Amino acid sequence: MDVSVQVNGRLLSAVHGRLRAKKIGCAEVASYFVKRLAVSEGPTARALDAIAKDADASGVANAYHNPAHSREVAVNWFCLAQLHNAAAADDDKISDDMMLVGLSAAFGHDLGHDGHGNSDPATGRYRPFHLEALAADRVADRMRKEGVSDGLTELARCAILLTDARCGYPILERSLAESPLALDPDFRPLSDPAGRRLCAMLRDADLMPSAGMTAGDYDARTREMLIEQDLPANASDAASTERFLDGLVGGRFLSAPGKAFQADLDDLRRLNQQRQPGRAALADDAGQIASTVNDDELRGLIETLGLADALA
Repeated sequence: MDVSVQVNGRLLSAVHGRLRAKKIGCAEVASYFVKRLAVSEGPTARALDAIAKDADASGVANAYHNPAHSREVAVNWFCLAQLHNAAAADDDKISDDMMLVGLSAAFGHDLGHDGHGNSDPATGRYRPFHLEALAADRVADRMRKEGVSDGLTELARCAILLTDARCGYPILERSLAESPLALDPDFRPLSDPAGRRLCAMLRDADLMPSAGMTAGDYDARTREMLIEQDLPANASDAASTERFLDGLVGGRFLSAPGKAFQADLDDLRRLNQQRQPGRAALADDAGQIASTVNDDELRGLIETLGLADALA
């Protein structure tokens, strides 16, 4: 299947819906990915298994930053990786080991999330990379314990740190626009094109549950985030959505495979521009973005992701 042609936000949303309905955990999904890659042995595969199990136990009381979100980000990342490899020349494909590193970063990117974010609860002061560093260090510890190389461990740690939207995104965007770039030691993996690609894909995969799926997905994920922040679940409006889609997301995905979901992001932005004042939901009662998908295309995507047995 040529996923670079057929994949879109509606199809991937349907995959997520089935995983949610079956309550399939991170460790189980990781095992299917490892089977899909046929790399069940070795230190990076062992580290991924441990990290995915950690993700299943992390943030279970959080409305948003919980195991379901970690699973969705990992599925998104693996989908982006498959998109890249479907279009890449043989010498530019993501290797199996790099696949495992990217998946480790994706499953582990929110380990230890307390549901409160990076602002100091006592002072309100923003603490750069606070939660991201906690997660990155836990993932790095797992990888070192299993004997993963320093270079791969540092790459996973870098990718996770860069998911800090306020402080990490600007560093990532500069690395994609400027070469060479003077980098802090934590971000030296960005000096390598493959490292930049992996990190950009994690940034996109982390945003896609709210920015690259359907209006219904945006509404559901936004409600979860608001609940986690102890805000009214209906507090979303056109202005807050614009701050997210055009401000934080910047109106675009950064990775080359992420561009497959640009039309979905553009649809969300268009719907928000047409939003009636005072309306909390982005989707109208009819579901302005159709939720139906082609069964054959959905089956093909599920098979490409190695999830056919999980979602049988």
